[in-house]
Amino acid sequence: MDAAGAALRTGWGYIFSRHVTQADKGCDFDFLERYFGRAAGDPDIF
Repeated sequence: MDAAGAALRTGWGYIFSRHVTQADKGCDFDFLERYFGRAAGDPDIF
């Protein structure tokens, strides 16, 4: 694998290539959207 391909497997390159949305969706991170996954919920307090 070349250096450019390796850079997309870790760090900022990985986050950018996997989670940045396109212009029609606002060019933002998909994990900042409300419906990315289930809510974390309240922590257990003992």
